[in-house]
Amino acid sequence: MYGLIYFDTEDAISPPEAGVDDVDLWLADMLTERGLTGSFHITGIKARSLEQRGRNDIIQAMARHGVASHFDTGSVQPMTVHQVAKADWEQGVQITLQREVNGFNEIERIFGHCAGLTRHAHSYAPQIIHAVGKLGKVNYGIPFHPPGHRAFWFAGTLCFTIIGLLRNADGRQTDGKFEPAYETDETFEAQLKRYEIALAETARQWDFTAITALHPGKATTSEHESWNHYHGENRTPPLPPPLRTDAQRQTIKRNIARLFDTIAHVPEIKTKSLRELATIYGSCLTQIDQAHLKRYASRVCQTDDVPLDDLFSPAELLVGMAQSVLAYQQSGVMPSAVTAANVIGPTVFRRDQPTDQMTIDDQMLRILCGNLCSWVEDRGTLPDQIQSSNGKIDLVALLGVVAQAYLAYSAGKLPTKWQTTPRAAYPRVADSWRPLIQILDTCNLCSSDFDLTRIIELTCMQAWSVKPAYARIG
Repeated sequence: MYGLIYFDTEDAISPPEAGVDDVDLWLADMLTERGLTGSFHITGIKARSLEQRGRNDIIQAMARHGVASHFDTGSVQPMTVHQVAKADWEQGVQITLQREVNGFNEIERIFGHCAGLTRHAHSYAPQIIHAVGKLGKVNYGIPFHPPGHRAFWFAGTLCFTIIGLLRNADGRQTDGKFEPAYETDETFEAQLKRYEIALAETARQWDFTAITALHPGKATTSEHESWNHYHGENRTPPLPPPLRTDAQRQTIKRNIARLFDTIAHVPEIKTKSLRELATIYGSCLTQIDQAHLKRYASRVCQTDDVPLDDLFSPAELLVGMAQSVLAYQQSGVMPSAVTAANVIGPTVFRRDQPTDQMTIDDQMLRILCGNLCSWVEDRGTLPDQIQSSNGKIDLVALLGVVAQAYLAYSAGKLPTKWQTTPRAAYPRVADSWRPLIQILDTCNLCSSDFDLTRIIELTCMQAWSVKPAYARIG
């Protein structure tokens, strides 16, 4: 199993003499001594602070492992997610690009690389995810995952879920944090026993999991620096968080070393930085063969869901079937394979009544498939509705008809009419993601007007874009 050890590196407020910066150095060195690799997820503010303080020793030590952006301005209000939550799809993507590109560039300049964007507190939105992919980067921290896979593609971006191997008091699985358990030997011992068991079990079940996370600042201070930005407001001037005692710091450092020792002694786990994971999981199949499309069409016809697939996204498979249907109508030959389209899910969520049952003939099917493929080629997204000569048809209604036609044409049959059937507007697995997203609004950094409604609905529509990511062999 590939395991991610990562550090949310944020505190640029504490003065140099507080020793907060030095924690990153001894974390990096501890990992190296044990043959482990970590991933430092750093805010742009913190990265610039290290440079301004002349801490090239820390910068080089972190860069030997891996570095990614933890949002350019971190917790400073308004956060990127607060603005994106109020925006439509295109506006949200542009807001993300405008606010985060500078952080990517600065981190790349200072450290030599920047793997992607990592979730900071409640900073999740599908528009943010898509913007990251447009820049050729990956995302860590997505609060859900498709069944059986913790590395996957979503909204056109390679993603790694934050869901890990331990459970919080509320039952949610997390990434194995040891805060505040590492503050006393007794609580640490109890947590470590649970952790060792979970680590072994997880290594047998998954090919990737986030196995532990730490906030370097909290090894020296008793509060997060983000306490200056709670509830959507900025404290002016910001206050450095209170320092721990020397004894507390030594206890924490000793227990973190023991945690790393535990991880290092599990041979089934290979620790990788986010940068390395991006390379390992970054390849996709580009050709969808006829047999695969036929299997998927059969599954569509046997359910009223939008089924997920083990290799391709529902969006890619729908477009692949539509392309094949058009080719068959033109030539009488079903293509042996089609190129997987570069397509994500619909970028709107309509609450209109679904398409009434209707009959689709060959001519209308040709128009619908042609309009779908043209839309995808022009925009790179699925439409939620497709225009025909007789009005509009819902995307999911077209999915059922195209699947029926694909199976008929593959069998050499030439029916001239098909009936639409009722179907979910998006893969139903997305309904299980709703509570995992909704709980983000309990974060103490949320502004008073933070509303997850649009984020949740757009996430459900982007379930059309989900497909597993697989580790590259060799």
